[in-house]
Amino acid sequence: MKIPVSGGELLLEVPADVSEQTLIKEIAGQDVVRKRLLDFIARLEQMLGTNRELLLCSRDRLQEITAEFLVVCGDLRRFVEDLSSYHSAIPELEDAREDVQMFFAGPVSVEIDSLELMREELVRTSEQLYLRKEDLDPYRKRLAKSSGMVRTELQKVFAHLFARDPRNLYRASGPRSQQEILFRQFRRDVELTEDLYHAVRRLDTYMRGAIIPSDLLQMIADKIEAEESISCLFEQDYALFLESMIDEVLKILLPELEGVLQLDGIWYDDFENVEHTSKDLRDLGTAFKAFYLDRYGLRQALERRVEGQESGLGEGSEGLAVIRDIFDTFRHHQVAQLIRDFDQVLVDLEGALLQWEKGIARRAFARDEWREAVPLQRKSRR
Repeated sequence: MKIPVSGGELLLEVPADVSEQTLIKEIAGQDVVRKRLLDFIARLEQMLGTNRELLLCSRDRLQEITAEFLVVCGDLRRFVEDLSSYHSAIPELEDAREDVQMFFAGPVSVEIDSLELMREELVRTSEQLYLRKEDLDPYRKRLAKSSGMVRTELQKVFAHLFARDPRNLYRASGPRSQQEILFRQFRRDVELTEDLYHAVRRLDTYMRGAIIPSDLLQMIADKIEAEESISCLFEQDYALFLESMIDEVLKILLPELEGVLQLDGIWYDDFENVEHTSKDLRDLGTAFKAFYLDRYGLRQALERRVEGQESGLGEGSEGLAVIRDIFDTFRHHQVAQLIRDFDQVLVDLEGALLQWEKGIARRAFARDEWREAVPLQRKSRR
């Protein structure tokens, strides 16, 4: 059947029993649904901003966002109920609308209800005591999850409905048609996802190629334990290795990671996981560097003081050797464990980056080739 469009006519494939008048009515109904869905998505985008804002906003702003979000959810539920009262003469469209109704009655409604319950519990708790940051963090996480889920599913619903629209020029592509609609209609989400994916992959590639394999850290920790002394740390080769590695982590890796954490495409769970791991890495790297500089400086000062002077422990080189031995064996277990902990956080960060990369590749706005990419080879660990 042909219908007039701007610049000519469009040939549409519809059931034989669907008249031109019925088709025009169906198209008008689809246009209303399209406008309403895009309006809901725009309201959520304007209200929520980014997950990072949910992490950092004040408690009052958090309450405002929640209230606004639940208002949108209420309007959305009423819209879906209205949609259920309209039956399409085109079987494919009718099936798609039934899918939407069932989906909103299930996962989406459950998510919204659970957020409302958590909000009520938070309000009751706040009336009894002052809520600390750690008390609010689980709620921030749930709000980010719920709002992100509703917005993403709305976009999928949009694509699901309009992949079955008679005017869809990509219908012959089958399931691919739905993704084409997502990519065309929500181009900014595609770009944000793409930027994040490539940033995470570059960081992962850099970390495996630039950071010295951490089996060397394990070897140093084993050597300290075996010798019951940290004296090897002050040998030139070990000192250069540790200094270069710590500086690379603190001055190159962590700033790069913090830059990725500022991208708008990041989701709360990824942000929380990688931020926690990177904080541990910064804390341990800073602690080890401070310890090393202090212990090295004290060692040098003691050597200068003992050399050439008499001591109750001996004279000259003999006294110096005794002092060094006491100094280097003191709390050597803690030093070995600090090195092991630092290595473990590097391992955890590699794992987090790999899972993050895989997670982005499974998103609605991910490119097919990302899902098919072979995972990068991980470094071996003892």
